[in-house]
Amino acid sequence: MKILNSLTLTIENNLLLAKDLSLILTNEPQIRHQIEQLIQIRNKIKEQFNLTIQQFEELVQRFNISLNEHNSLEKRLTTTLCDIERCLNLTGDNFTSQTRQYLNVKITQKKNNNNKNEFVKLKKKKILLLIVQVYRSMFVLNHFEYQLMLK
Repeated sequence: MKILNSLTLTIENNLLLAKDLSLILTNEPQIRHQIEQLIQIRNKIKEQFNLTIQQFEELVQRFNISLNEHNSLEKRLTTTLCDIERCLNLTGDNFTSQTRQYLNVKITQKKNNNNKNEFVKLKKKKILLLIVQVYRSMFVLNHFEYQLMLK
């Protein structure tokens, strides 16, 4: 009796496996279509990812150019401020009170511009942080793409 039950159980298991195999075979075209769709999606993601990388590289280049220009302007501003301070320290008949007053106004204006430059520096730091976050996101996308390729 045990042998009969065991044999019956084996036959039932084989029938279930056959049904599963039949279901898989009937769904094979759908599965292939889904795999093709996944491959297309992966390729689109990869293409978009590469485009995003290119755009961020261009952004970094423009940022570096702006940073260099800013540094150059900052050096010129510092030099100008030093020159003005030297002029203010001069005495003699060549420097009237009006000249001194004019130079004081110019120094104040330059210092205000310097404060604006500090604001620009903070903005640039924020942009750099955003770029770092984007590169982190790109790493996650790359990892996701790798996981898709493994499947």
